[in-house]
Amino acid sequence: MSQGKLRFFHLIEKFDLRGAEVFASQLSSKLASFGHYNALCSIYRSDFSGFPIAESVDFFSMGARKAGPWAKIGVQPSVVMKTRKLINKYRPDIIIAHGSDTMKYVSLANMFRSGPVIIYRNIGLASYWVHNQLHVNINRWILHKMDVVISVSQVSRDDFVALYRFPADRVHVILNAVECQKYLAMNVEKERDVFRNRLGLSSTDKILVSIGSLSPEKNQAELLNLVKELGDSSLHLFLAGDGQLRPNLLATTKNLQLQHRVHFLGMQPDIAPILAAADIFVLPSKSEGLPGVLIEAGLAGLPAVAYDVGGVKEVISADTTGIIVPARNYPTFKSAVISLLGDAEKRRKMGSIARQTYPDRFDIEGIARQYEAVCFKLLQEKRR
Repeated sequence: MSQGKLRFFHLIEKFDLRGAEVFASQLSSKLASFGHYNALCSIYRSDFSGFPIAESVDFFSMGARKAGPWAKIGVQPSVVMKTRKLINKYRPDIIIAHGSDTMKYVSLANMFRSGPVIIYRNIGLASYWVHNQLHVNINRWILHKMDVVISVSQVSRDDFVALYRFPADRVHVILNAVECQKYLAMNVEKERDVFRNRLGLSSTDKILVSIGSLSPEKNQAELLNLVKELGDSSLHLFLAGDGQLRPNLLATTKNLQLQHRVHFLGMQPDIAPILAAADIFVLPSKSEGLPGVLIEAGLAGLPAVAYDVGGVKEVISADTTGIIVPARNYPTFKSAVISLLGDAEKRRKMGSIARQTYPDRFDIEGIARQYEAVCFKLLQEKRR
């Protein structure tokens, strides 16, 4: 650690436009702007196109595939060895494992060695994904190599400590963050018209938007039913993202005869114009850590309706920047959406407050400084 500069090695699953991976890229970029060296590595084969990576960050992929007998077991020895070789090559001061799949490889690669500070970034509610005691015990054993765990919300921290009986003083909370300046510099009204025109929509159409992986925990099927039940021909739904449930959701859309009102936008490298074009952000998720898309929606001036899961309450100020609904209470969720659709002034006020207040809490600059401070402290303690 010469002249107060650190060497960071970030491990992600793949270069995909998902929350954990995009945050890792933004964090590495911001830390690099502070003068630290950053390497960003993915485990699995990735398409780099459209993925935001700063020129100041070294990036590469191990090129592994989720295939074969070892992949079914859940640990590929070749990935463990590659991780170990990369750590030996780059000799980082700090290793950050972004997400559970990366945690096991970082831990196993460092099993019989010491040196760098190892941080596991806990991005969600562990108890939602871990379903049996054997899984808990395996993860607890893997976690013993972690110097510290950083959770993205207070709720995810408390859940993690309770599930794994991990020492509470080694689990910190550092919130998710985004590049706020990009949104503050955006002309929301102009972007709103441009994107609507692109899809042939008018200024009077009402638009709900949801952004995220098309997967079971994101629960987008509920939104399709909502659009059908509301029965308003001027109401449209934007779904940005991709995933395993896309064919099912497309089929449901066809069965409900919503092809002209539900717009599957796929993976988008820039979601700001999509958010600017909408009226309400809807988040029907069954599980979340601290949803970065909620932050971005607020920065684009959108109120949100979301289930009370994970760290949703740590983003939305209830009835001030959005409406928080008891988890899985669909009738109340539907009523909240109806109430906002019918009150343009309330939508405008909520969105305006979010746009004004979120930068103070969720800007990547301040969050990266928190990571930097924690890493300096941990490295000094370890070297003592």
